Amino acid sequence: MDARLVPVNAVLALVARDGGWFENLSQQGFRLHALELDVQSTPGVIRVDVLLYRTDPDVILLVENKSGRNVEERQARGYAAAELTGVRSRGGVPNELMGRPDVLVRPLYVCLEEHREDIVRSLAALEVETSILSVGAGRAQLDGPVPPGLTPFESVDARLGLPPVRIRVDAESPIEEFMAILVQCVVAADVRGEQHVDLVDVARGAFQGHWVHLSVQAQRELVGRFQKAAGQLSRGELRGLIRVEGSATVTARVAIVDSPALADPRGAPQRWQSLMRKAARDLGRDGPSIVERQAQMSIDDFAIDVAPAEDFEADLPIGDDRDTADDA
Repeated sequence: MDARLVPVNAVLALVARDGGWFENLSQQGFRLHALELDVQSTPGVIRVDVLLYRTDPDVILLVENKSGRNVEERQARGYAAAELTGVRSRGGVPNELMGRPDVLVRPLYVCLEEHREDIVRSLAALEVETSILSVGAGRAQLDGPVPPGLTPFESVDARLGLPPVRIRVDAESPIEEFMAILVQCVVAADVRGEQHVDLVDVARGAFQGHWVHLSVQAQRELVGRFQKAAGQLSRGELRGLIRVEGSATVTARVAIVDSPALADPRGAPQRWQSLMRKAARDLGRDGPSIVERQAQMSIDDFAIDVAPAEDFEADLPIGDDRDTADDA
């Protein structure tokens, strides 16, 4: 797992009820409402990585994912100043809390345990009070100022390791990560004899069951990133094999225009391996091909089912109006 996404995957595990990791937040009644949601605040709009909530008492937690040790001042103050009206103005209030006037809105910073002290010092220097959740392999600790309904905890079980991967990429992931996912989906579609790969399906698959929690804007941004990845693949070593299609009225997709499956059956395996070697070069990977690097996988392993796409109309913009800080 990309270390940058460990904290947000930890939050999703903590609020899940599937036995995959610690479940402290779900045990305290918190539920997942949204991912990558814009919230109106002061001095401006903030992009909230995860929005959690519970009832009785009524609390909304605005979760900020920090993979590094830096805290950006404007963003921190935006989290601290956020109120229910700002969440409501962007359509982010869960239905169960609609019409309730006394809903508390509080920030929660989640970070890697090795950066915890740096995050604590940075927030203290800004005089921003917030709960802090730090996570690591088999460890999760939450403390600091907590609102009613949220109780500090410290869970340790070395057998659990890091939280399971529920989100593989986000809008800030390197384009190579999107290309790697897309190549697998193209090969899987080709194995099934399909001529097109819907990029909405690809994005939905990368988020597994959490696509439904992504804000509409975040969904568009992710599809846009996959569209950019497809463009780079089509201009690189896969030139002539795939083509990117899409418009304001046609969903973004990859057309497979030359398939190894069309070759003489006796030569098809060699063509598959050639395709994967070309893709590996596009991904900047020296040495053996993807197939050779992952010997435990076969072409059959790529023939995965992808959920059907629903209607998705978007201009596919890339980027957003949030303030981003270098967490490195």
